[in-house]
Amino acid sequence: MPVLVEGPSPDTDLLWQARMSTQAPEIDGNVLINDFEGAEPAAGQMRLLRITEAHDYDLIGALLPSAEKTTAFSNLIHIAPAPGFAPGFTIPNQIPAR
Repeated sequence: MPVLVEGPSPDTDLLWQARMSTQAPEIDGNVLINDFEGAEPAAGQMRLLRITEAHDYDLIGALLPSAEKTTAFSNLIHIAPAPGFAPGFTIPNQIPAR
């Protein structure tokens, strides 16, 4: 499961905190990291997580090695304009602004 590492947990020095793309800050639960394989996590990293426990609101898991992250996310986002798409927009049946 891909997660964004936020940094050490504010509650304890033994855990790191992360979020999945479906979790909103201050609304949804957190992903708590209790173990990691490979390089130590750093805030702002996208890493893969192996979920080991699920609670009512939070998930707990171990981060997989960084090398796996690089291949998994190398082409995650690619935004290109559609062919023939002009920048800006128009609203049908509306008089253009002057």
